Amino acid sequence: MRIKLILITSFLIGFQLFGQKTLPVHALNLEKPALLQKQLKPIIDKIGNKRIVALGEGTHGTKEFNEIRIALIKELVEKKGFNLICFENAFGNSYYLNQMINSDRNIQQAIRENITSVWQTKEIESLLLWMRQYNKIHSDKIEFTGMDWNYIEYSAKIVLDELKSTQNKALISFAESLYKNAKEQDKAWNAQNDSTIKLNMEEIVKNATDGHQIVVMIDSLISKNPKQYSNTLKNALLNCKQGFHVLYKAGMSQEAKTRDEMMAEMVSELAKQSGENKMVIFAHNGHIAYKASDATQKDSNPGGMGSYLKRAFSNQYYAIGTATAKGTYSATSDFVDTHDNQYKKYTLIAPLPNSWEHLLKNEKQHSFFIETKNTKSINKRLKIRQIGYRPEDKDAYTEETKLSDYFDGLIFIRNTTESNHKL
Repeated sequence: MRIKLILITSFLIGFQLFGQKTLPVHALNLEKPALLQKQLKPIIDKIGNKRIVALGEGTHGTKEFNEIRIALIKELVEKKGFNLICFENAFGNSYYLNQMINSDRNIQQAIRENITSVWQTKEIESLLLWMRQYNKIHSDKIEFTGMDWNYIEYSAKIVLDELKSTQNKALISFAESLYKNAKEQDKAWNAQNDSTIKLNMEEIVKNATDGHQIVVMIDSLISKNPKQYSNTLKNALLNCKQGFHVLYKAGMSQEAKTRDEMMAEMVSELAKQSGENKMVIFAHNGHIAYKASDATQKDSNPGGMGSYLKRAFSNQYYAIGTATAKGTYSATSDFVDTHDNQYKKYTLIAPLPNSWEHLLKNEKQHSFFIETKNTKSINKRLKIRQIGYRPEDKDAYTEETKLSDYFDGLIFIRNTTESNHKL
């Protein structure tokens, strides 16, 4: 009987091992830059003809996610002519950061002033320094830009500075008021992290409503002679409108657009205005994805930013997510992301058994790229871990879903470490 049980057990184990086929992955070696460059070539050749390539991150604080995406950016710029780098960062701040990249300003100070703390890392510093050097020796320069609207003061500053030159008193007066409203809203955003400050939501909503109405007035005036004004001003005005939108709609007791929808709107404008230029998006997995997590969107799930961009650009949009199974990451305990959050190291919790991270960690390769659209062997539904700028919690996973519902491709790195915030 014992021998019979052993034979049955051996058969079952053998059957399980035989059934666990190796996935069709493309190996990546992050430890050897020269080898990695060669390994990236097939991926670059596949995505290099796309209009927009979005590079996501499974956490907002993983060093290796930043490094592999920076490696991809360099190859896309140098080999395929991409020259727009669009971050999940405020449009106005990104505009001024781009100016500082193309100057002799201290790059660390520029980062602290213009990028939210999640991006204030040694990895991003290295990217911006590389962009500075690249732009010094190339006529076709790389432009750093942003698609977010959490901060709008600098977008209002762009509007004010340009309209001052028009000598149009009405426009200048509106722009000055807009700047005050935008500055007040940014102040309220920052105050959310200070428990000693009690916010007056009625005043905040009124400020946003006034700001929204001013944007509409300015827009109506400049639309009479649109060629007189720069695309930068128009984008900044759109960004201000987006920044006020949610609170304005709250005051009207109306449903607002989602953050993903508005970021897609900004990306679309930037892409259309750039002619044939190609863009790389640098953002969280949850934004570049086609599907938004039902866990966060509840019953109203219009999709991630990627779903809107797919509709606008069809197969010219390509989304690559990143994921990990083990290691550390950086995060902040603050309520909202600002320019002065304090980040510290956290340890990743072991992946859930019914997650993609749990499945992929058993692959022979430590790090690899896998296509999701034409890979039948991964045509199953599992959860995906998504950690933002705050520490991992029970809501860190999506519902069970196909990888192809989220991305066109995925880069998996089994062991990862926290981003280096010591600038």
